[in-house]
Amino acid sequence: LNLAGQEKFEFPVFLFIASTGECQLSIENQDHLVSQIVNRSRQAAVILNSPAISAEQLPVFEWFAAMKWIAYCGTELGLDGRRIALVGHELGANVVAILSIMALADNFPNIRLQVMIDTQFFLSQRLKKPNRGRCRTVPEHMRQEWVDMESVYNLPLQSMMSELSGLPPTIIEQSLNMESFYELGYYCSKLVGAGNSVTCVNFEECNTEQCNNGIPYLSQKLVAHTAYELMKCQKAQY
Repeated sequence: LNLAGQEKFEFPVFLFIASTGECQLSIENQDHLVSQIVNRSRQAAVILNSPAISAEQLPVFEWFAAMKWIAYCGTELGLDGRRIALVGHELGANVVAILSIMALADNFPNIRLQVMIDTQFFLSQRLKKPNRGRCRTVPEHMRQEWVDMESVYNLPLQSMMSELSGLPPTIIEQSLNMESFYELGYYCSKLVGAGNSVTCVNFEECNTEQCNNGIPYLSQKLVAHTAYELMKCQKAQY
């Protein structure tokens, strides 16, 4: 917004990463969820989509580049690149954790908050093609251990606590009986051990009548809580 005679306003922004592959949200459900969070939080949203049809084809480094572009050039779109948060659903929540770790290692951008909803981790034994080889897009400054995509996808679980120290506050929201329950507990313990702020909240599962093609709409309480946490972190002076 750039009104004559008034200072240009830049919106805080959250990047949303949905799940992918067989369990992904439909485009309609994804847009509905993001629009609800936007309306409640009064913040801008950028949806990071992928043409990938399976978990092992996600363009993690392209998304990391997109996040850095928003931090550098978001002002061109009315976005405040200094106030970026990450929100992910299911496998997208794992990507949120990966992007936060990458940003910490790269010292840029400064992520304000990461919200992980119904987290599912990339576990090798659950993937059809555990040997994914080398990444196609190599960043200019690439850590050697990130050349193997196996290492990248498992960063949250395999990172040492010293590598997790300094991550943004983490909100973990659960509305389903997730397969990654024990892995999530392990990751939370590592975050806490590294001195990070972690909040875990459980929400009731939706009524089956509210489901669309087997994908449940998330609880309105969960959506409201996500929006509240986004507003709270973006107002913080740091």
